[in-house]
Amino acid sequence: FDGEENTAWELYYDYKVSDNITVTPVLFYLSNPFGSATGQRAYSGGDTVGGEGADTFAVWGGVLKTTFKF
Repeated sequence: FDGEENTAWELYYDYKVSDNITVTPVLFYLSNPFGSATGQRAYSGGDTVGGEGADTFAVWGGVLKTTFKF
C-alpha cells in the first residue's frame, strides 16, 4: 500500500545432518509491521498501535526447525 513502508526479511539454510535428519535455522526481521498505522493512536485517548515506542518498532526473531524422515 502507498506510504506504508513495511519490510519483512527471512533468511534460512538447510543443513543435512544425515540421510534422515535436516536442521534449518531461520532468522527473520519485520520493520514497521503495522504499516502507516504504527505509532498512531488507535482511537482518541487510546494506546498507540504497536504499543509505546512503536514509531521505531522492528522485530528480529529466530526459529530452529529439525526434520526427521522415516
